[in-house]
Amino acid sequence: MRPTTTVAIATCGRPGHLLRAIGSLGRQETPPDEVLVVRWSEDRPTHEALREASGSVAARIRELATRANSLVAKTNLALAEASGDVVCFLDDDAVADADWLSRIVAHYADPSVGGVGGRDVGPASGTRPARRNTAVGGVTWFGGLSHNHHEDNAGQRDVHFLKGCNMSYRRELLAPLDPCLAGSTPYGYEIDIGLSIRARGHRLVYDPLVRVRHHPSGVMAADDPRLARVVNHNQTYILLRRLSAPGRLAFLAYTFAVGDRNAIGVARIPLQCVPERWALPSVWAHFRGKLDGVATYLHARRVTAREGSRGWLAPIDSDC
Repeated sequence: MRPTTTVAIATCGRPGHLLRAIGSLGRQETPPDEVLVVRWSEDRPTHEALREASGSVAARIRELATRANSLVAKTNLALAEASGDVVCFLDDDAVADADWLSRIVAHYADPSVGGVGGRDVGPASGTRPARRNTAVGGVTWFGGLSHNHHEDNAGQRDVHFLKGCNMSYRRELLAPLDPCLAGSTPYGYEIDIGLSIRARGHRLVYDPLVRVRHHPSGVMAADDPRLARVVNHNQTYILLRRLSAPGRLAFLAYTFAVGDRNAIGVARIPLQCVPERWALPSVWAHFRGKLDGVATYLHARRVTAREGSRGWLAPIDSDC
């Protein structure tokens, strides 16, 4: 029996993009059973735009609103209201291929599969040589991350995490997003979801033919101090929660000493920051974010030990 599907779209102030995303759902070979569009309660342009939605999917749209203009609040409301067996996430600035849902649903015939996602083809695709068979959605034992969901990867494979603009999960496996993840768009929440589901013994499948055309409105710049602090906080907090005890120790050494392009360590300062002429506040933001992430993790552990239940510390820019 085919599982029922809910497509959740969190949106804010991009009605033109949103209508294109909804239009792509109306062209699906396997139409969704339900579409949840979650907006900020003060976002009137989006509310008005939804009246223009037409086609076969229009009758299946449910409009939801949150008082908090954050991805955490919008996603958690969608999870609370979703009725489908499988919840699919599509960004409001992404357009799904016509076979997107049918390919997703086919993977769930295997009961071991807990999540399915695929490739996001961006505006820059085709402007540089394609890299085949790259590592995708991986987390090493010491917390090294491989993203690359947008690359021209050959063949489906099991991964540790999927990409937020193009992912799906069995609804029964999903928990609310952690409110201690910082930022209005909390970097890394997909990693947290993926590692949580894998820890319960379920597979996550990346299929590059499950494809969306993604036109992100923002650019992630590692030298933006505000963004750098959020990225480093969330990455540190999530991986300390999800890695083994040896992995946590190795991760702390790795992230402070080496890191990656989006979460630099000391060794990257002369290799990356100096040639790119980063300002000192940009460099410091990476390390301040790591320290914040450690503090959030330790506080959560203390609260859990004291109260016997999960507790949260409100970090920078959080909606805790």
